[in-house]
Amino acid sequence: MDRCNSDALAVNLDTGNLWLGGGEPLEMIEKFGDKIEHVHWKDLPEEFVAQRGKIYGCGMSLTALGQGVIGIEEIYRKLESLGFDGYTTLEIAGEEAVKGSYAFLKNLGAE
Repeated sequence: MDRCNSDALAVNLDTGNLWLGGGEPLEMIEKFGDKIEHVHWKDLPEEFVAQRGKIYGCGMSLTALGQGVIGIEEIYRKLESLGFDGYTTLEIAGEEAVKGSYAFLKNLGAE
């Protein structure tokens, strides 16, 4: 990113796909911090642990944020501590999971 030398270049943090591919969302936040301008929020259930590092993406999750294995609260708090104010997208499917994710984020203080 440094070699591009452009303020127009930004990063999308996809919590689910990054974790599933074997990456660590908190490390990505540490590395790219203020370059993160969009977050795709996704939490994944325990059964994906065995697939971690073997597959590099999945569609929408049926797991409400905060109910999976990714550590969404820590990720949220880290972004909050950096003053993140970019765009976000819920990559959650199913009415109950969406409502649960909304309640989880509101409880964390999201507006």
